Formats: sequence, C-alpha cells, structure tokens
Amino acid sequence: MVCVKISIEPFICSKNKYQLAADRQAFRRYKRLAPTIKSTYTQIKFKDYLGRQGFDSIAEFLKHLEGQERRCISNPYMSDTGRFHSEVESRYWYRLSRGQPISSMTTTFYVNDAIGMHTLFNFDFCFWEALSRLRTILSSAFTLSIDVRKLIFIEHRFARNLPANLLAENVKQLYDTQLEKLYANKSIESLHALSILFIVHKYRSGTSHSRRVEKYLYAQFLYLMVYRYNIELIDELFVYVFFLLEANTLYRSDGSIRELDVEQLLEDVSAIKEQVQFCQSPNKEIQAHTVSQEIFSYLDGNDSHPYFHAFAK
Repeated sequence: MVCVKISIEPFICSKNKYQLAADRQAFRRYKRLAPTIKSTYTQIKFKDYLGRQGFDSIAEFLKHLEGQERRCISNPYMSDTGRFHSEVESRYWYRLSRGQPISSMTTTFYVNDAIGMHTLFNFDFCFWEALSRLRTILSSAFTLSIDVRKLIFIEHRFARNLPANLLAENVKQLYDTQLEKLYANKSIESLHALSILFIVHKYRSGTSHSRRVEKYLYAQFLYLMVYRYNIELIDELFVYVFFLLEANTLYRSDGSIRELDVEQLLEDVSAIKEQVQFCQSPNKEIQAHTVSQEIFSYLDGNDSHPYFHAFAK
C-alpha cells in the first residue's frame, strides 16, 4: 500500500492574489516571532479582532461562524459542513483566545478561511519583532502613527533606515503632557512609543529621566497585559520587555548588572486584579479609564517601586 502525502495550501481560500500575498507575508512574519511573543501576540490580536467585529465573547463569534460557509481542506472548492461542530467540540477558538499559537498547516488553513491572516494580524509586527530580537526597537519607530510621532519626535517625518543616534537626537525633551497623552492612549502603540522614549532618555541622561518614563511604561504594561488582555504568560513577557530595554546599543555601559524582580510583578498583578473588582461599571470606557488611573495611582504612591528594573534597590 502506497501512502500519498497531500500537500496543503493553507492560503488557497484567500479571496484574490493581493489577499493571498498579504496573508502569506503576515504568516511568514508571525512564524518568526519568539514562542512567548507569538502566544501573547495571538491572544492580543484575536481579542482585538473580536472587538473590531463587535463580538463581546467567543460564544458570539461562534454563533457568527455557524452561519458561514467553510471550505474543506482536502478540496477547497467544496463546503465542509462538519467543520464548525468539530471546532466547537475541540474548543479550538477558546484555546486561540488564550494564546495558543497557530502552527500547523491545517489550523492555518481553517483560521485563514474563517478570518484571514492579514485581517487578524494587520501587519503591525514591528514592536513584537523587537521583543523577539528580530529588529531593534528604534528601527521600528517609523511604524508609529503620525499623531504619536508628533508627540515624541521633533521632526515626525523621517526615513525608516535613519541611524539610531540620529533618531535619538530627533526625540523631544520630556514633558508631562506628552507622557500623559501616551498613557491615555491605552494601546500597544503607546507601549511601543514609551519604550522608545525610555531607551532614548536613558541614553541622554541616565536613570533620572528614564525612570520617570519607566513608571508610565510599566503602568501601561500592567493596564494592557493584566486588565485589557489578561495575558497568560505575563511573567515571561515581562522578561522579554526587560531585555528589550536593556539590550540596546545606545546605552553607555556602566558595567552594572540589572536585576529582574518578577516577584514584584506577580504582587502587582494580584493587587490590580483585586482593584478591578472595585471598578466595575456598565460603561466599558468609564471602567477602562478608572482602572487605568487606579493602576497609575498605585505605582505613583510607591517611589521605590522597581518597575522593570531594580534601580531603586
């Protein structure tokens, strides 16, 4: 008996050649991310997708999928009538929402068929590639929106290959309104921008200014990863952010070794989850704003908090 291996083309259900190219490119970049970052990115992007589409829960998304025509993997030109029930039984979409990476060609086919890789990931990989050490954080500055670039750069239009030292010289001096606006943004993009500000001001003036930025950066990290996305691997992600901030060629080496304080992180996570219970509101925007302010007040009341670095110890 001869076994014939069926070659699966996971993107065959892409609607046209442009969508096909976009889906393939998005998945290539996704596969290169570090495992922890890939899991976190999957969890965040799937939750964002559900929010954009107006689904308040996985159950609502599944109700939507039930009415959609799904393709058969062995013959993409035929419908797969049992696909939806198979996914419900395996709880696949629930596992995806908790950060299970899309890995096999089969799951890639079904996710691309139901959502579309480019629709899900939307090409905003740069910050995550920096966390995975596939690029430097400063080299990704050109991907920030114009509004955010105007907040942190003197000249907000610049070449994507601008050398790091010239990019650093283009960063504005710190001011309170700038940091407050970035924090109020409550997004991964603001986390990205605050990381850039931290690195540049650490290079310019050492701990005195960078620690001020780091408070906003750490507060935003807690808001996003604990409250908004409830990231499963938050302790591992914390380590990746720590090394992102440390491993930068702009730093003047002072010969010291920075310490990680993961125990403090876990204490903070527990405290914030407890605070969230007292910030419940039927209005989601009001609740998000209240939680954000409570997190910052929690950190603001502790001048010796280490944030990402044990500078204060």
